[in-house]
Amino acid sequence: GVSAERRLAGRKAKGERQRRWRRSAETPLRSRAFAIGSCVVAFWLVGVVAAATPWPGSGLDSSNRPPIKEVRPGVLGLGRVEIDRRQRSVSFPAVLNLSQGPMEYFLVTAYGKTHESILRTEAPPSDIHVVMLLLGARDCWTNDPSASRQSTVVNPTGKPVAGGKISLAVSWRAGDKAITRAAEELVFNQATGSVMASGNWVYNGSLIADGNFLAQAEGSLVSLITDPVALVNYIGPGHDNDRIWTVNTNSLPPANTPLQVTIKLEERPKK
Repeated sequence: GVSAERRLAGRKAKGERQRRWRRSAETPLRSRAFAIGSCVVAFWLVGVVAAATPWPGSGLDSSNRPPIKEVRPGVLGLGRVEIDRRQRSVSFPAVLNLSQGPMEYFLVTAYGKTHESILRTEAPPSDIHVVMLLLGARDCWTNDPSASRQSTVVNPTGKPVAGGKISLAVSWRAGDKAITRAAEELVFNQATGSVMASGNWVYNGSLIADGNFLAQAEGSLVSLITDPVALVNYIGPGHDNDRIWTVNTNSLPPANTPLQVTIKLEERPKK
């Protein structure tokens, strides 16, 4: 199980996240509009890939960011992240992080909240967000402008995060057999005694606070409970409860198996 020290460290980190969200929620609307949503910002992000402009909150100069290039017909790559425009999907490698204990995240980076996440990845949240915008993803501020006027954000909260509908899958190989599971199949709801309800993922695109892109700063990618810092949120039954989620051990891949996580847009962009 998870040690008491790690759980305590996680709760201290949660308190710090809430402090940052409060500061973000108090930011004027005009500044919050910069929170990765408008077409202007989308074009700016694409420009970041090509130009040597520092990425907000990353602590890295984007001149170190690899260029977008074709990796095979119809598929482009940005570092570890691949984009299939025909399938309207983004894929990147991951590994099993924890196989037991309470969970609040489905996927984080290696420097993220690994004490409470099922999977982890080395793919940077900023790269994932760039290619999602190239696909036409809409974040929470684009879908629900009133969300940028929210008061204090509390984790978890009864109000789900707004965002564009997506599906989330994990695939791996077992010998010659290719296996694909919906992300929900790897998550167990202890309150209902069943796997997570399907079809409730949204791409909300994280936040910017104090000039920091918070998904990149905190390494939060896919959250099981309400967390506007993460790129992706679960908004189905139980999204407001951080005590019910754990791993569905019946569907897990073997330890150390290379995994592929795929995010697919289920909404067509409005013309």
